[in-house]
Amino acid sequence: MKPVQLAIHSTVHSSEAGDGDVIEQQLEGFFEEREQYWVLKYKEGSPDSSDDVNTTVKAGKDEAIVIRQGVVNYRQTYRLDQKTYSRIEIPGGVSETEVETLEYDRKRSEVEGQVRLSFRLAMGGEAMGSYLLNIKWTEVTA
Repeated sequence: MKPVQLAIHSTVHSSEAGDGDVIEQQLEGFFEEREQYWVLKYKEGSPDSSDDVNTTVKAGKDEAIVIRQGVVNYRQTYRLDQKTYSRIEIPGGVSETEVETLEYDRKRSEVEGQVRLSFRLAMGGEAMGSYLLNIKWTEVTA
């Protein structure tokens, strides 16, 4: 896997009104191009925290899969214009999730790339809002 610098931009709209909550992260990670997927791996959390989450993003031609392991655990598939189902384990317990993917795109050049997806999330049957996840990466040269 090649080392990369990641710029992760997440926007959460818990209601239709307002600008939403924005979370931006600059992280180090790894990228690998496989036969069916582009794979990004990175760790979220602080160096002195036990709340780390290992994240893997598999970006395929028609779908993305996000796998998170740590204080939060889930494996969610995102397919454009489809609802997909999963379950999430958090410190407060386990909940069923329903995701309706609204947008999905991936792009890549020689040394950088981007995965962008937006979706509506419901947990335990309750609407949680709409989300936009934009991950950009640049390969690190020695």
